[in-house]
Amino acid sequence: MNSLLNDINYNRLRSAEVLQLVSRLIEDYEASKLKLTDEELKRLINRVKQQLQAFQLVLEQAKVSEKVQEVNQLDNARDKAFRLLTESIKAYRYSEIVAEKKAYNALNALLKQYKDLLKRGYSEKSGLIIPLLAALKSTEYSDDVQALNVSKFVTALNEKQQAFNTLLVERSKEKLAKRAQTIKGARSKLLEEYHLLTNYIVIMNDVKASEQLQQLLAIVRNSRAPFVTNTLRRQTKYRNRDKSDKLRKTSKCKEEMPLEHNTLSDTIAEAPSTNESEATTAVISEEVENN
Repeated sequence: MNSLLNDINYNRLRSAEVLQLVSRLIEDYEASKLKLTDEELKRLINRVKQQLQAFQLVLEQAKVSEKVQEVNQLDNARDKAFRLLTESIKAYRYSEIVAEKKAYNALNALLKQYKDLLKRGYSEKSGLIIPLLAALKSTEYSDDVQALNVSKFVTALNEKQQAFNTLLVERSKEKLAKRAQTIKGARSKLLEEYHLLTNYIVIMNDVKASEQLQQLLAIVRNSRAPFVTNTLRRQTKYRNRDKSDKLRKTSKCKEEMPLEHNTLSDTIAEAPSTNESEATTAVISEEVENN
């Protein structure tokens, strides 16, 4: 019994793998067409199904980008600032003053490169506004900006862009942390129900084995097999990495040790453990990749 219950290190499983692990068990059970007579067993299976659906929904929701009203408002604000800048420059289109005419031609040519800016999405727009601001502040165009007295419009666009970027970064961090906690909670609930079901099947097989329970136990074993292999491979990988880290640390200490020392006991510190829980790390990695 113990070998089955402890054959998988769940902390080594990514959230998508937890979903696959439990889904495979339920799918194999339903494909078997077993007609269960144990009411407790039926209840446990239904609870796993409910938590499986809830966990799947949480993972799907984590992939959907939320439209935050405040972000939209700041995006509109920088759009307005960009329009004000372009309109303020256009006001000098028919100027008869040589310096102003020269400045208008230079800045108008620059802005033509950004004529589609307002049609772009959040990130693309930022990718255009930032180099535009850099150009307007450069020595190539700074005199032209001063000649047309549009510095305040350049400053306004810069402020709106910075405000947008700041909010977007804050929202992204908050959203990532919130999603990580939501996924972690749903994952824990699903694994808890999964443990109850599989433990019940294993224990009942020990207490009063029946053909039906033996079939269920075979389904459990079969559904877990690929994940047992995967987690063992990862455990070996991390164990080897720990050994390599310790060896590197030992070698470094030997190189740095004064010649008069003939022992490593006072200079070599034990390498820190790298076996921290990876459930939250896996959740955050997935979020970043998905978004």
